[in-house]
Amino acid sequence: MKILKRVLSICLFMTYMQAFAQEKKDSIALSNILGELQNLYKQKDIGFDIHYTYASELHPDVILDSLSGHLDIAGGNYHYQMSNMEMTANERYVITLFKEDKVMYLSKPSADSINPVEQMWLSLKMMGIDHCSFSEFPTFKSIKITFKSGGIYKEMRMELDSKTGYPIGMEYVIKTEMLLAPNERSSDVTKEYGEYAIVCCRYSDYKSLITRTGMFDEQAFFSQKGKEFEPKKAFEDYQVFVGSPNL
Repeated sequence: MKILKRVLSICLFMTYMQAFAQEKKDSIALSNILGELQNLYKQKDIGFDIHYTYASELHPDVILDSLSGHLDIAGGNYHYQMSNMEMTANERYVITLFKEDKVMYLSKPSADSINPVEQMWLSLKMMGIDHCSFSEFPTFKSIKITFKSGGIYKEMRMELDSKTGYPIGMEYVIKTEMLLAPNERSSDVTKEYGEYAIVCCRYSDYKSLITRTGMFDEQAFFSQKGKEFEPKKAFEDYQVFVGSPNL
């Protein structure tokens, strides 16, 4: 079960009127932390490695799948590579390569899609939080977010390096059925692996990014003639799909 190919970033916000005072306090604290993280990415172009692991909630110590990738962020541009998928985004295009299928998918960047931190904050607001807790340890800060019962997500933990402020880890508990491939039956997989999956992300090897000319330039991938997009020679065996109108 190549479950990690369907991993998505997630976050959330709050509810429960009876806990409004605590909710407001938690919301402000969480907003401040994400704001600080956003400022870090604005101040310096950065690159880092990402390693994902998947386990079932029934047997959290048994790793069922793993995947590694790399993310480069330079202002409003980013480049993300993981297994057979590669994504490049600038202020004009989001270009996603599905290498195994030889597909180039083109879309317009939304206001938040070229800002991963802003994207996370918007996701937070959509999901609905039951409770947030914040802890400090000698080398890192920890945030635990518990979701409302009955939702897709059960809880999420984030760890931030105390010295640099950058994320060093994230773990979230998500319904197993959300990670399934289209041809997998939910009842069979849930019975074998449990109702919830544990996805862990570790971030490492942070380095200043030395941007190269054309590093995020769409012209490395395709040329446009009118409304037609023609892949460059390096991608001549790719089929181009346009995912946004008036691109």
